[in-house]
Amino acid sequence: MKNIQILFEDDHFVIANKPANLLSTPDRYRSDLPSLKSIFRKKYGEIFVLHRLDLETSGVIAFGKHADVQRTFTEMQINNEVTKEYLAIVDGLINQQSGTIDLPLIYDGGKTYVNHKDKKAKQSLTDYEVIETYDHYSIVSCKIKSGRTHQIRVHLAHIGLPLAVDRFYGHTEAIYLSQFKKKKYNKKEAEERPLISRLTLHADTLQFIHPFTKKNTVIRAELHKDMRALINQLKKNLS
Repeated sequence: MKNIQILFEDDHFVIANKPANLLSTPDRYRSDLPSLKSIFRKKYGEIFVLHRLDLETSGVIAFGKHADVQRTFTEMQINNEVTKEYLAIVDGLINQQSGTIDLPLIYDGGKTYVNHKDKKAKQSLTDYEVIETYDHYSIVSCKIKSGRTHQIRVHLAHIGLPLAVDRFYGHTEAIYLSQFKKKKYNKKEAEERPLISRLTLHADTLQFIHPFTKKNTVIRAELHKDMRALINQLKKNLS
């Protein structure tokens, strides 16, 4: 628990800042792999999953301490009463500073596809806003109005803004300091370590009216070190 930052906790919720490369829930095939749910289960006993983040996605994630929380929160999400805002570092620039991506998605068990014709495809909506641009990278804020598997990754890639690091829907597995320094880069190690080698996606904010206290609850998760390092380097590259 010492490496897990708890952002909010009461008798009903425990909300944390999930590290990248930690599963939200146990893997169905590899029960030995650590997950946030299994970590919390050791402390709280029975714990209820309210939503999930991809393995490589960092940021705010919520669990319920009793079944009524799970039931109520699920209804709230269906009724669009829960706001989830993400920050993405993407590879590309776009003229339209904000908009809504309205593209139906279908998940085949391994990959998610945009598909207008398949009747099984589910309506998927993502609101986006460009926050900053650096050379050919952009920082984009995304609010999802549906929770499809890999939704933000697929939607952004579809409009020409794949995550800066996304080996599945993008074209880059890692970003290195030497990409920015070029000839000025002083290689001190036999093998250069990447600035970041996971999805450049962070769950920034979770907002909802607390179903039991009725208070407006806004939970924000600090951006993790690897994404901060990339942003800092992008800023330096422009100066």
